[in-house]
Amino acid sequence: MELFPMLHSRSWLFAASVAALLHSCAAEVVLENNRYSGIVVAIDPNGILPIPEEQEQVIDGIKDVMTKASEAVFEATNHRAYFSDVKIVIPEDWSVQTDNYTSGSFESWRLSDIRIVNEGRHNSAPMTIPGGGCGIPGANMEVPLDYVTEQVVQAMYGETGRVMAAEWLKYRYGVYEEHGYPGDSLYPHAYLDVSSNQTRPTGCTNHEVLEGTWKNSNGQPCDVTTEDGGLDPGCRFTIDDTTSDYSIMYITHTSIPGVTHVCDAATHDPAIPTRHNILCNGKSIWDIIMQHADFADGNNPADESKPDTTPSFTIAMPSQPALYLIIDDNCGQKAGGEGTECPAKAVYTHLKETVRTLLTSSTTLPRMALRKYFYGFSGAFNNKDPLLPLDEIDVDNFMDFFPTLELERHDNITSPELALTKALDDIATSDFEGQVDIFLVQMIYTEEDGTEYPELLLEEVSVTGVLYGDTGYNPWMQELTQQTQGKFFFDPNHDVSDVDVPLLDLIPEFQIITLLQVDTLLDTEMVFEVYVDSGIGIDTTFTVEFTESGGEVTLTDSIGTDVPAELPSTVVPDAVEGKWSLTIKNTNNGMASIYVTSRPRPDTDQIEVKTWTSASSNGEVDLSAKGLVFYVSVTQGNIAIRDLEVTVRYYPGVGAATHLSVTLLDDGLGNPDVQKNDGIYSAYVTDFGSDADEKTIFFADVSVTVASPPLSPPQRIQLEEANEKNIMYLTNDYTKILPQDPFAVEPCCGSVAPDAIPVAVSRGLKGATSVVILNGPGNNPYDPPPSQVTGAAVSNTDQDGPLIQAGTVLVSLSWKAPGKDFTAGTVTGYEIWYSESKTQIVNDFTSCTLIQDDEYEGGKPVPGAYGSEQTVTIRLPKKVEEDAQYYLVVVGLDGVQRVSEFYLK
Repeated sequence: MELFPMLHSRSWLFAASVAALLHSCAAEVVLENNRYSGIVVAIDPNGILPIPEEQEQVIDGIKDVMTKASEAVFEATNHRAYFSDVKIVIPEDWSVQTDNYTSGSFESWRLSDIRIVNEGRHNSAPMTIPGGGCGIPGANMEVPLDYVTEQVVQAMYGETGRVMAAEWLKYRYGVYEEHGYPGDSLYPHAYLDVSSNQTRPTGCTNHEVLEGTWKNSNGQPCDVTTEDGGLDPGCRFTIDDTTSDYSIMYITHTSIPGVTHVCDAATHDPAIPTRHNILCNGKSIWDIIMQHADFADGNNPADESKPDTTPSFTIAMPSQPALYLIIDDNCGQKAGGEGTECPAKAVYTHLKETVRTLLTSSTTLPRMALRKYFYGFSGAFNNKDPLLPLDEIDVDNFMDFFPTLELERHDNITSPELALTKALDDIATSDFEGQVDIFLVQMIYTEEDGTEYPELLLEEVSVTGVLYGDTGYNPWMQELTQQTQGKFFFDPNHDVSDVDVPLLDLIPEFQIITLLQVDTLLDTEMVFEVYVDSGIGIDTTFTVEFTESGGEVTLTDSIGTDVPAELPSTVVPDAVEGKWSLTIKNTNNGMASIYVTSRPRPDTDQIEVKTWTSASSNGEVDLSAKGLVFYVSVTQGNIAIRDLEVTVRYYPGVGAATHLSVTLLDDGLGNPDVQKNDGIYSAYVTDFGSDADEKTIFFADVSVTVASPPLSPPQRIQLEEANEKNIMYLTNDYTKILPQDPFAVEPCCGSVAPDAIPVAVSRGLKGATSVVILNGPGNNPYDPPPSQVTGAAVSNTDQDGPLIQAGTVLVSLSWKAPGKDFTAGTVTGYEIWYSESKTQIVNDFTSCTLIQDDEYEGGKPVPGAYGSEQTVTIRLPKKVEEDAQYYLVVVGLDGVQRVSEFYLK
C-alpha cells in the first residue's frame, strides 16, 4: 500500500462565498429574469484607429464575441443567465456613428466590466483580472484587440463563445480555472492518482471522461513522470476531442463542441491540485456559482423556453460631466475642540490650488460651478447662472470666492441640504444639457442626521461627498452618494491631500500625482530628493509651508541647476526628467510641511490604483461567516506593478476612533493573495480596535509607495526573453493551430504571473474604500480563525521497517503551518483525521477516525510560526488481504475549536 499527496487545501471558515463590491460599475450589472443588463464594454481610449472602417470592424467584432459569449453563458449556467443588453463605450476621438448611437455617458473605460485592450498582458487570449479569493468577482475582463478582430487568433484558443464564457464565470462569480500549469509548484499540470496508480492531467472531474495521451512538443508519446519522481513540463496531455467530456474551465476543452458546462458536486473531485480547489475549499465551480446572489435562494431558475440569447447593443461615446463644487464655509474641529483650530484652512488652501490648475489646464471639462454654505446660508459664484463654461470663468475671482475662513467660523451645525437644493435648481434651469458631478465637502455635522435629502435628478446628477471631522459622519450623505452612483469619503484627520482623491477621480483625464508628502521637525538644514520620471513632469509643484517665519528653500533640478524658488509654492511647467533636490532650513526651527506633485505627460500610461474588499454586493462582511480582506490593484496600462509597499489605514466612522493599519502583500500564497506578481495586493484584517461595535462602518485610506525605487523606466518583456520563459506573444502572422494542442499557446498564469515590472519612480498613490462589518467584536476582542494549512504532502511510507508494529504502516507527513488568527500568531495544535471514503472526509471529517496521541511516532508536532515547515510520522492500519487507500485531513486548531484544513490521500 502506498499513499500519495493530493495538493489541495480547504478552509473551514470560508465555505460560503458571495459577490464583492469592487467598484461602482460592478453593482450596476443586474440579473433579472435570467437576463443580464448593464454590462459595459469599453475600448482602450489610447488606441489609434483613425479610419472609420477599422472602428466599425472593432465594434462588429465586439458584438460578435459578446453574442457568442451570451449563448455560451446560457449553456454554462444551465439556462439561468444570458446577456440582455450591452453598452459599448468608444473613445472620444472616434468618428464612427452606428445604429443605437448615443453621446454623453457616465460609463467609462475606468468603470467598465470588459476592457478591449491594445494588447494582452501575456498573450492574445481574453483574461479576467482576479478580484481575490473564492467567490470574489474579478476586477474586470480584458480582451485583446486582435482577439476581437482576427478570427485566426480566436481559433487558437478554442470556440469563441466558450472562451469568453469561461472568463465571464471567473469575473462574475469569482471561480477559477480547472487545469494546472507545466512546471508550476502550486498548480502542477499533472498529479498521481492513487486510486488507479496513474499520473493524471490536473483537472476537476472523473478521469474516465477525459481521454487522450501524453505527448511532447514533437507529438511523440512521453512519460510525464521523471526518474526522480518529478513532473516533466515538456510532456503534456493531448485530449481526444471526439471522446472527452469535461469542463469549459479546462484549458483545451473550449475547442470541443460537446463540452458546454462545468463540474458540479456529482462529477467534481475536491482533491485535485487546481487553483479553484485550493482557493474554494474543494467545492465545485457549480456550487460556487449557485451561492452567488444571482442564483441563491432560488433566484433566476432555469429558463427552458429557449429564449433568443442575442443581446441588444448601444454604442456610447463618453462625455466629461460638468463639475459643481459645494464647499462648507466652516472651520471644522479636531480633537482640541471648538475654537482651538481651523483645520479647513489647510484643506481649502490645497483644494484651491488643485481647482486653479484644473481651470488653467487643457481638459474636456465643459463647465464648473462653485457654491459655499454654512448654517442657514448658501451662495454661488455668479448667482444668475453658476454653471459656467471654463473659458468664461475669471480664475482669480473664482478663487477669491472660495471660503477664506478669516473669521474662523465654528458653527455647531451646517446646512448642506440647503446648498444641495439650490445647486439642483441651478442645474435644472441651466442651458447645459449634459450630466453633472456634484462634489460636496462638509466640515461639521449637518442639522439633519437622518435620511432626508432633496429629491435628485438621478439621471443627470451624481453626488460625491467628502466629510471631514472626528465626531462621526452623516448616514444620509453616504446613502445619497450611493443612490446617485457617486462615492463617499470620511476623513477624521483633515489630511489636505485626501480631498484630491475623490475630486480627481471625477476627471480621469486630469491627474495630479503625489511625489512627496512629509511633515518634519526642523533643527538643521534638510535635503529631500524627488525623482521625476519620463511619464510626468507637467506643472510639477514644490510646496513648503513653515510654522515659523524665516524659512528658506533651495530647489535644484536633475542636471544640477538651481531653480528660483518661491514660498509657499514653486511651479515648474515642464520639469526635466531625473532626480531633483529640495533643500529647506529655518533659523527659527519649527515644523515644515513638504508636498510635491506633478501631472502626467500626454499619451503616457499612468499608474492606476483600484481598491475593494471581500464585502458582499451590499458592502457588508459578516465576520461570523468570513473574514474582511482588503485588496488593492496597481497597474500601469495593463502591466502589473510589483515590489510595492501597500498599506491600508482603516478606522470606524465614530468620534475620536483609533486608527489601525495593515500591510498588503502580493505573495500568491492564497492567504489571501491569489497570484504572485499580478499587481493585486491583499491582507486579512485581524484587529478592529476598541471602537468597533457589532455593526460598524469602516473607512479605509490606501497608500502605495516603493521600498527601493528603481530609476529605470518600465519596459515590456521582449520576445526573445519571452521565449526563454516559455511565454508566447501572438501576432496576426500566426497560422491556425489546432486549439487542443497543449503546445500551441502557453497557458497563463499559474502561481506566479510573468511580466510584472517595478514602478519607475517613488510615488505616493492613494485610493479609498469603505465596508460595513456585521457580527463585529462589540465589547469583546476579535478572535479570527486560523488560515489554511498549505503544502501538505506524504514524504515517506514504511510498511516493513524495524519500528513497524503488527498491522500498521508508518506514514510521514509534512505541511506549512497556518497562522492562529488568519496569518498572525501560532495555532495551539493539530489533529489528523483519516477515512477510506473521500466523500465522508470532505463532507464531515469529524465523523472519520482521529489519530490518537499514541499513534504519533515520536510525539505530536509542535506548532511553528506561520509558513514554517511542519513534519510528523503517524501510524495507519495495514490491511493484509487487500490494498487500502486513505484520505487524510490535517487540521490546525486555535484553542476555541475553530480549525484550518488541508486534504490529502
